[in-house]
Amino acid sequence: MFYVRHGENRANITREFSYKKIDYPLTERGIAQAESTASYLKQKGICAIYSSPMKRALETAEIIGKRLDLVPFVIEELREVNVGILDGELPTKENLSIHDRVTKDWLIGNSETRFPGGENLKELLSRAGKALSQIIESSDACQNIAVVSHGGLILYAFPLICNNAENFDLGTVENCSISSIEFEESEDGQFHGKILSWGSSDHLGSLNDLTKMR
Repeated sequence: MFYVRHGENRANITREFSYKKIDYPLTERGIAQAESTASYLKQKGICAIYSSPMKRALETAEIIGKRLDLVPFVIEELREVNVGILDGELPTKENLSIHDRVTKDWLIGNSETRFPGGENLKELLSRAGKALSQIIESSDACQNIAVVSHGGLILYAFPLICNNAENFDLGTVENCSISSIEFEESEDGQFHGKILSWGSSDHLGSLNDLTKMR
């Protein structure tokens, strides 16, 4: 399964927090990033594409799908982290302090810490698991799947489902970077993943972009 972060959109430039209130389309750079990603994935035998409903993700998925002759399936649970009262806000010192406090807690295992008015890590992980279940149940024998989602969901949720995340420098997930993960379902219905590669952006060439997650 190839997890793709969406291409660049305006919120990556302004650093606005974007969960639902604002929903920008891709920039010209974002479109070029998606096209380069499509060219790369065309060589990977992709047989299905799933996407977050947000414009930046769905447009990325549609560009990939056009090149691969596939129509993306939209899954609500692939949406970005619910940042609550920060949604639609600019990155003021106070807002960044709230964001950094929550995510730092998440990274050290404090999964109950919640964005004010938003979700905590347990809820994010549950949502990511529901998305994964839908993808696996609907993809039948399809093994090579592309999933277009968001930096926060990819960075904070999926490493917790993987048994080898400590072997990778997770760091920042760049626009249109690709993380390859294998998943297996255990007898108790839980999914366990193995990271094969993380946040690869070599396919982007000069479009390689270190924009912050939003």
